[in-house]
Amino acid sequence: MKQLQILKNIEDLKLLRDLYKKESLATRHGYYTLTNFINWFELNPHLDFVKVYVVSSTWRESGFYIIEDQYQLFINCVVYNEEEITMGINSMDWKRAYKITALPAILMDIVEKTLQGLPVKYRHTTLWTYEQDREAIQLNTTQCPEGFEVRPLSVSDAATVNNLWYSRQDGSLDFLESVITYNISLGVYRKDTNELIAWCTRCPCGFLGTLHVREEHRRHGLASLLINEFSQRLAKEGECVRVMINEMNRTSMNLFTKFGFRLHEKVFILFCEPRNI
Repeated sequence: MKQLQILKNIEDLKLLRDLYKKESLATRHGYYTLTNFINWFELNPHLDFVKVYVVSSTWRESGFYIIEDQYQLFINCVVYNEEEITMGINSMDWKRAYKITALPAILMDIVEKTLQGLPVKYRHTTLWTYEQDREAIQLNTTQCPEGFEVRPLSVSDAATVNNLWYSRQDGSLDFLESVITYNISLGVYRKDTNELIAWCTRCPCGFLGTLHVREEHRRHGLASLLINEFSQRLAKEGECVRVMINEMNRTSMNLFTKFGFRLHEKVFILFCEPRNI
């Protein structure tokens, strides 16, 4: 009988990641998600709020995983197996709320079908992923305006980011603290007051996220500055620069297109909670 197990060994996690090819548009999403959490475990071997679930007997072939990171779930596979996906989702603790993040479109039907058989209510949002052309990175030379500086966010900035984040919810502060601790994250600060006025982080699935500029400082090119800074830094590490944008957010689509980002694939976010809430 198939059942889930938790992969704890970093070498096993790397074997799982090897099933997802970085160069393939079909599997790149899974590659960057797994790379993110492998990096986290290498930085902190005692990390206890992230669990990587796989099917014990077949994970080396199917690549199916469910990653639980606090209140978020990341689900993907290389070989589509409806039985495995259904079993995996049914095995999670649905007495609590989850946010399924960046679900590949190919898995949406089976995930919805499975959730409909559980005591769960959910809503979903449709997003498009974009990737930046490498040639465009070399052409972008946005300069930091006088009186401001770009530097990494600190964990103490997490509360500010969370308070103004449209996706704020229970657990999101802890999530942002972990992202700032383990991933590249940048802020724009006023030199005279040290006030944080704009920021961007890198989410666990490898996308730029939480991009925000305080309203009173908009129209000074600070969002463009942060996108350019991220592009340059990730390019030096040989990684793709990727972003996930709500299908209704034309402003962000236009902004990232200006920086050479091209449409890649459709993904979904599902907000799930027990029906008795």
